Amino acid sequence: MVHDRPPTYNGLPPVKYSAQRVRCPCPRHTAGERCSRQGLTMFRFLLIMLLLVALPAAAMAEKRSALVLGDAKYQSVRELKNTVADATAMKDALRALGFDVTLEIDKDLRRTRRALEDFRQDAAGSDVALVYFAGHGAEIDGDNRLLPTDTDVSSLDSLKASTLPLNEVRDTVTSIAKVGLVILDACRDDPFGAGDGSGRSAVAIAKRVAGSVKPGLGRVGRAENVLFAFSAAPGETAADGDGEHSPFNAALTKYLGTEGLEIRSVLTLVQQEVYDQTRGKQLPYIENGLPQLFFAEKSDTPLPERERLLLAMADITPDLRTEIETIAAGHDMPLAPLYGAAIESGLAQAARADQVAQLGQAADAFVKTRNDLKTLASDDPDVVRQRAEAENKLTLGEFDAARAAFGKAIGIDAASRDKLKANFIERTLSQVASLSLRAGGSLVSLKYQLAIEDYRAASVLFDDLTDTALSDGGLRNKMMVQFYLGQTLATVGNAKDALTAYQHAVQTGESRVRRDPRNLSGQREWSAALVRLANSLRDSGQADKAYDAYNSSLVVMQRLVGADPHNAQWENDLGASLHGIALLETDRGNLAEAERLHQQAAQVSRALIALEPNSPIHRRELAVAQMSLGDLVGSVGNSQAALPAYQDGLKTLEEAVALAPPNTFNQDLVVMHLRVGLTLLHLRRNQEAAAEFQQGEEIARQDIENDPNNDDFARAYAAATSQLAAAQLATGDVLGAVATYRRAVAFIGPNARDKKGEWLKLAAIGNGGLGDACAAVRDVKCAYDAYHDALEEQTALVHSDPRNVFAQMALALYHKKLGDAGDNRRVHYQAALDILLQLKAVGALPPAYQSWIDLTRQAVQSAR
Repeated sequence: MVHDRPPTYNGLPPVKYSAQRVRCPCPRHTAGERCSRQGLTMFRFLLIMLLLVALPAAAMAEKRSALVLGDAKYQSVRELKNTVADATAMKDALRALGFDVTLEIDKDLRRTRRALEDFRQDAAGSDVALVYFAGHGAEIDGDNRLLPTDTDVSSLDSLKASTLPLNEVRDTVTSIAKVGLVILDACRDDPFGAGDGSGRSAVAIAKRVAGSVKPGLGRVGRAENVLFAFSAAPGETAADGDGEHSPFNAALTKYLGTEGLEIRSVLTLVQQEVYDQTRGKQLPYIENGLPQLFFAEKSDTPLPERERLLLAMADITPDLRTEIETIAAGHDMPLAPLYGAAIESGLAQAARADQVAQLGQAADAFVKTRNDLKTLASDDPDVVRQRAEAENKLTLGEFDAARAAFGKAIGIDAASRDKLKANFIERTLSQVASLSLRAGGSLVSLKYQLAIEDYRAASVLFDDLTDTALSDGGLRNKMMVQFYLGQTLATVGNAKDALTAYQHAVQTGESRVRRDPRNLSGQREWSAALVRLANSLRDSGQADKAYDAYNSSLVVMQRLVGADPHNAQWENDLGASLHGIALLETDRGNLAEAERLHQQAAQVSRALIALEPNSPIHRRELAVAQMSLGDLVGSVGNSQAALPAYQDGLKTLEEAVALAPPNTFNQDLVVMHLRVGLTLLHLRRNQEAAAEFQQGEEIARQDIENDPNNDDFARAYAAATSQLAAAQLATGDVLGAVATYRRAVAFIGPNARDKKGEWLKLAAIGNGGLGDACAAVRDVKCAYDAYHDALEEQTALVHSDPRNVFAQMALALYHKKLGDAGDNRRVHYQAALDILLQLKAVGALPPAYQSWIDLTRQAVQSAR
């Protein structure tokens, strides 16, 4: 069938058909003879068509020609070990794709130019022309040049005269075909070095020449009909490779024939593969000037998981890319798992703090799983093989493939466990190990529910085994499954089930320690489970049980640290126990004991700093302990003693900031500036206080601008704004204070409507301050409304934490202020007095606030 207008397919340029009228080849023959001869012709045509169908589709569609150059044996510059193998591999890859390939190895400039001229003539009329060069390349006086084997570095003129301008390669491919590809693995490290320690050496480049030579290749402008691909970014060098091929060549030959992808997408795969395999050290450069799509191989088959990940990696924002590189480097891990986690969980749209937190969780999970793969051994070679495959896939960011491989290992153990009762325990433990490893792989990709399912399944398997039947290693595995189940449940907000899992972990840990009291690592792991249990109990309002768990942990860690005072991990765990108990003592109003514990925690942090002086985390923990000490002495009215504690904390925190990545501790800085400012305000050093508040608000404001969806930054900004208003009020700028308080309350309001958490506390503080400012300007209605809102918010806070002494004192204060504002004066004064008397009766009212009782009692009497 002949089309007057050729059809289009999938948006691609239309195929051009040639239509001619068919005539009988021998008109002088009879009709029968003509028919017979015509039948023979058609039969031959059919045979030809059958043969054509058997040919590769790409070969039928277009003529493809390639020139592959590989230079290794340089006379005056550093020799290269992989370029010949790279060129040979590229030749094979291109021939498999239907290219007519010419391979040239170790050519000087004259022979290289001759090869280009021969290629121009032999490939004339091709649809696609490709030149690949593996060797040295450099930017010389602003021109990109390829270095043939006889490159002369004795002078700048000699260097230019003995090297090949990249423009000559470009002109060659554009003269041959409408689609030109120039692929250069020519940014190899240090072509002019003094030697590589293997017997080969290079002639040192003349000093007067060195200033005109830049490493790597420079950026090229867009060239019509040509796509350039360099092995490294402009001005950067590329690795020759530790194996048989360079990283760029290995990726190129791997992905060049990827079915169904246009060449630009193929090179994106190459680019991201090299970037991933070199852990961010090398990123190939692509400059595309092709006017049409070019497919090396067509297919409708969906891309494999790894290829989908690499393509998606190219769309990651620079800021998120930097976070991934930083976290990966800090954990000594490949990039792909973190990119996979970021892409699958949609972190590109998340707040920066959430990005850092979740990427950190993914990195921790990867390191844990990698370590577990080394320690959770199996005697079954098939299980070992499947776990190794899963580890490889996890490293490449192929989470689904890794999960499938772990699933096969689990299936092997399950089948053997059911059939062979003789090795029931071993197979159960092996199956548990594979489930735990698969859960770890799910955590790397931030798929928490899948991890919970596997941890639950592993925990259930232990129900078939008694503790007495398990070795110490088996008991440890059981405890760790329960521990990480609790940790993952807590991460997704399932506090009830997390608490149960931690309780089981503590029970198993205690059973293990009782069996062997000399097992120090077992004691440390039991202590860690006790702290997690205590945290969960405290959060659920079970303060007495939390105290017992913290105290049990503290006893264990004090014993361990006494045995090995230089163990940083044990010191850190001791600090966690001390901090937890101190918080409970503060809530109970036992301030002296809380202070003693915070002092001990500070000593632990100082010891850790001595062991690991470059750790910003240890300094940050010391700053928190110093701030907590300031809070304690400030809460009893001793602002003079609180100020140096806060200032010491600020100084320590600034030291941590200097050691940490930018903006890591911004929120802590805001809080510390506010503490210093509040204390200065109490000491009537109002101008200094205002300066601290302004500094804190400015840091918080910048954070908000950079990350408007970050809840932590928003709360810090709200707190800073409220305290700035307090400073304005103290310095006599009453109208300014009213305006700033209104701004703070308006910002806080929408976030506090759920009536819980830190936002509710900020709302109460903001409205209480607004009431004070309105009272100062004699705006009675404004003061009444603000105090009333503050009272409602503080009441909700007390109901959520009834044992919090300072929350109850604030509630009494707002009752008193409402009475002062003239609203049901006797009722509010009496309510305030009842709260204070109740606190005094249980010994919870700090001595500095005992005078509140007399003042409030007088107010009650005056209201009668």
